[in-house]
Amino acid sequence: MTAYPSVWAGRTRGLDVEGRLESLAGLAREREPERREALLGALADSSWRVRKAAVEAILRLGSAPEVLSGLIECLAAPDNAGLRNAASETLVAFGDLAISSGREALSSIDPDLRLFCCNILGQIGNPAAVPNLAELLADPDGNVRTAAIENLGSFALPEARDAL
Repeated sequence: MTAYPSVWAGRTRGLDVEGRLESLAGLAREREPERREALLGALADSSWRVRKAAVEAILRLGSAPEVLSGLIECLAAPDNAGLRNAASETLVAFGDLAISSGREALSSIDPDLRLFCCNILGQIGNPAAVPNLAELLADPDGNVRTAAIENLGSFALPEARDAL
């Protein structure tokens, strides 16, 4: 599992929510990769306010490959729903820029990661993802297959209908 949350926790130990928000704002002055790692770690913060501010900061940081791969890595956190949800929200907000990273993760051995990426691709809504979602109809995991059906159903395209 990623070390991002522990990087953030180490930087903000003992700070209340306001202090963590200030720390987050101060990251703008830091260099890469420290800033990126701390921002990704802030997605795991216990406060929704800090997580939301981290999402906004990451979106301003941009969709560099390291950012996108870090967000995908955060999706694999089995014990932190807040982190997974914040990473998903950020990837969806990146839109078409996140499609390639989401597609790559569909081949993961982790069914939860495939499920999250299936949902992200469906929420982005780019028709280019339809073939990838159609392939998931044969996924060995029933939850992934169900997510593929639901997300394909959101596309009003003949290819999606044919796959279903």
